[in-house]
Amino acid sequence: MDHGRTTGRPARRSFTFTVLLLGAALAGPFYVPPAAGAGPWGFAAEVGSIVGAAGGTPFVFRLTPAKMLSDEFSLGTSFYFTPAGDAQMYSGSLLAQYHIRFQNAGISPFLGLGIGHRRSVTDDGDTAFMFPLGASFELPVGNELSVVGTMSINIHDLELDGEEDAASAGLTFGINYMP
Repeated sequence: MDHGRTTGRPARRSFTFTVLLLGAALAGPFYVPPAAGAGPWGFAAEVGSIVGAAGGTPFVFRLTPAKMLSDEFSLGTSFYFTPAGDAQMYSGSLLAQYHIRFQNAGISPFLGLGIGHRRSVTDDGDTAFMFPLGASFELPVGNELSVVGTMSINIHDLELDGEEDAASAGLTFGINYMP
């Protein structure tokens, strides 16, 4: 679909802008003010599917590093990659998570702000802001390791399947390491 852009320079500027915003999203959680206490860093890696993905590809890989600011609250980033098919989608966002812990499980609702970018072999792609929201469900398998499942809805206006989509829903499963 032609959005009034020509090929070449505008597409490169859009991609450069996307890379810069992803870099800012990555660097944000790593800044810790000198007066702040040293909370542990955690990491989750998940695979699953996403409805309405770029190029109709349902496979998604999700990475989520996070820093615990208190026992209940963490701040981190989330990255989605849909690498297969004629179109790829990459997104990065800053997430705030509230952790509700039970004796043998946990629920962590989250809300975020980020950007998403779709690349395609047939057109110049699309870049837009996105607002991920959802919840992760954890089952501990050790002191620092848990199995996690995440349900998320990404609100955006990316053109994913030939038309402007308002949201994409995802379901991923993986492991979470939190010292």
